[in-house]
Amino acid sequence: MGILDWGLGHAARCTPLIRLLLAKGITVIVGGEGRSLALLRHTFPDIICIELPPYNIRYSAHSFQIPTLLWQVPRLLKVFRQEHELLETLIEKHQISAVISDNRYGLWTKKVPTVYITHQIAPLAPFRYLVYALQKQFIAKFDECWIPDFPQKDRQLAGSLAHTYPPPSKAYFVGTLSRFTGLKKKPLSAEMEALFSQKIEIAAILSGPEPQRSILSQKIRKQAAHLSQNVWIIEGKTEEKTIRTEGNITTFSFLTENELFYLFENQPIIISRGGYSSLMDFVAVGLQKCILIPTPGQTEQEYLAKYLALQKKALYVKQEALDLQQQILQMENLVGFETWGENKGVENEVERFLQGVK
Repeated sequence: MGILDWGLGHAARCTPLIRLLLAKGITVIVGGEGRSLALLRHTFPDIICIELPPYNIRYSAHSFQIPTLLWQVPRLLKVFRQEHELLETLIEKHQISAVISDNRYGLWTKKVPTVYITHQIAPLAPFRYLVYALQKQFIAKFDECWIPDFPQKDRQLAGSLAHTYPPPSKAYFVGTLSRFTGLKKKPLSAEMEALFSQKIEIAAILSGPEPQRSILSQKIRKQAAHLSQNVWIIEGKTEEKTIRTEGNITTFSFLTENELFYLFENQPIIISRGGYSSLMDFVAVGLQKCILIPTPGQTEQEYLAKYLALQKKALYVKQEALDLQQQILQMENLVGFETWGENKGVENEVERFLQGVK
């Protein structure tokens, strides 16, 4: 079976699916590119990994992203065709019996059953209903659509992104997909054990595209140097594992999911972009203190941060308004994320889907 994704967060939310399929004795082949594929290789060192054509979506250094994104549409359509043609050859070469695609539009086929995963049924964009209609046309090429959210109103994490307009036909709500679901903690290395023995008070998890990732990193470092608390910065660079400490700031190139699980259990203040995969992780661990700083111009992250701030689950801060000393004081006003108990939704849907796979 093929699992295909894009983006570091999307790779992270594929891990519970991969883990579930492997537990059922199914051979899994993973496709991806860049840091997302490196993360999956590190997490599942024994499975076959295949390089897919990169989307290489570029973002402006400014907050208004729409012209920059529209300029890239012709190239992206070409990539969709390339990955579709590649998938057709991979199915024959590896005898793939089904495909699960996380937000990669070209990975549909008529040869085997296919699933498209998305929480954005109606992306926030100008002419939103038109974008929703186009999205449905892309999704219709797949046999099923899995929505990583709950249909119940009191559990809706995606808000209007998944619940404003009717979902596509053959759409299933599978509950949240977190890399921490079903994860069994493993012992830490001696180096990490020593670091975890110190009190971790603030942890910034960097993600997303450049140049905004570096802009946020510089702002956090400059302000953190004036704090009395211990601060961890996780860069999200999966090419090589590095750790360095300067004053009260310890920087990690990345943390494994096992190390992140230990980190979240310590319940520090988490600073995050607020991508949807991160939010699903926060629900899984019941994170209590969180500052969400959306990537400027990414309307999805901005919407989710505002949506959750209204519920007092997290603090929403614009990147240019970051003031850690002031915002740390506001943590007491939050109720935090609540865990929603055991989630059998994805397990049930995987079992149902597999029954139709030859």
